[in-house]
Amino acid sequence: MNLRELLKRGNNNFDLIRLLAACGVIIGHAYAIVPSGGRHDFVASLLPFDYAGSLSVYVFFMLSGMLVTASYIDNSNPLRFTLARVFRIYPALIICLLLSAFAAGPLFTKLSVHDYFSGSGANGYFYHNLSLNNMQWELPAVFQTHIYKSVNGSLWTLPLEMHMYMLVLCLGLSGVFARTATANFALTLIAGLTALYHGKISAEMFSPECLITAAFFIAGGLFAINRDRVFITGRTLLILCLALVPLKLAPQLAFRLGFYIVLIYGTLWVAGSRYARNLKLPGDYSYGIYIYGFIAQQIVAELFPARGPHFNIALALPSAVLLGMLSWHIVEKRALAYGKDLSALLCGLFATGTVKPAFKILIAQLKPLAVYAVLIAAPFLLVRGYSNGVYAQNGLLITAFGPTPVKAGVVFNPQPNGEAAMWIKTANTMGKQAEIIFDGNPLESTVYDDHITAFVPKTLYDRPGAYPVYIRELHTDHYEKSPTVTFNVY
Repeated sequence: MNLRELLKRGNNNFDLIRLLAACGVIIGHAYAIVPSGGRHDFVASLLPFDYAGSLSVYVFFMLSGMLVTASYIDNSNPLRFTLARVFRIYPALIICLLLSAFAAGPLFTKLSVHDYFSGSGANGYFYHNLSLNNMQWELPAVFQTHIYKSVNGSLWTLPLEMHMYMLVLCLGLSGVFARTATANFALTLIAGLTALYHGKISAEMFSPECLITAAFFIAGGLFAINRDRVFITGRTLLILCLALVPLKLAPQLAFRLGFYIVLIYGTLWVAGSRYARNLKLPGDYSYGIYIYGFIAQQIVAELFPARGPHFNIALALPSAVLLGMLSWHIVEKRALAYGKDLSALLCGLFATGTVKPAFKILIAQLKPLAVYAVLIAAPFLLVRGYSNGVYAQNGLLITAFGPTPVKAGVVFNPQPNGEAAMWIKTANTMGKQAEIIFDGNPLESTVYDDHITAFVPKTLYDRPGAYPVYIRELHTDHYEKSPTVTFNVY
């Protein structure tokens, strides 16, 4: 089948492929989130360079690159394109972040509800991650005894996804997609330059895994650009699989590249197969499953800390699927429909210039946006109101602390007087009235330019536990308090 035909609605089941990929991410993460006793998922057992989670993310990005690029080429309206991307990503993300920071966080924190909301941790988690910039992975004293302390580690792909959307938009605005040869050259050049100069690009944004993930998006874009020349057949897939066999004897890089080609081509073949097309789903649940999967696994790990990865998958996977279904039917489906209507209205206004007669219609269409505006503002208002003016928000920012973890009853970082001592580094300068609060107990502290130290009495660490620690600074009429971190004693 010609790829152009395959991309037509009804000729594929990309919803099923994305759902399976979202489930694959959960399966892969289970072996890292909980103790696995050296076991690996089925993909990691077969491949030395990938696991189920990474391959699933690559499939996500390849399909995204192909469909998003094809969408822009078919309808090169930058406003319509931008609104479609925004309403695909943000509505479900807003709800997920709210539930994580203001429902799951208070429920699973080791702090009291008052202490949890007194700092800026919950507020910062919501706003930093909503901006998809300078992501905040942890919540105050939540999951701090886990192998991975991140509340939702899967969100790391969303900033990269948005960057790739902007790449497509910029290429489209520059007219690159007008000619196939130019588009092929531009995407290939971008991929090559990124690989060549990745060491000089932001390490956080373009780590090796990010580069590979971005490459799959670009590969999907190249497939979309050349869809009239690409044919998806079972015979071709068989030839590619057979060609992969001798590559096992070649250097790993060659086999890896060959495997990725088979993965991309095989994904498209399965999506267009008769069996896949017959398994129609009532919705696209993959995004919801993806953004709720990691936190569902962390909650299962918190409730059943001694259980292994299979148990984690058995409970977290159906929970994430249920949350993904609810997310689609309650949030995503409606947001996409609204975004489509708003896009059509705005594009129509700009095209005809009939702004005045349609002003009332536009205002009516904008009303649902007020709901999202309230949801976005709610964390700020809630945390500000909850703190009741006792603590200033977002003033002292902790960048590092230690030593941790330490052994219960054993003096750590011993000082000349025989007592243990801890240190905390901050991003800003503290006043001399600052002090470390350890599990509610003020410590004898010494303030320096960018850090603070304190003696820790043995009675505070003689038992294992996850102890909340923060910095408190006295001002004339109020205390300024840093976000809370967790000091682990085993």
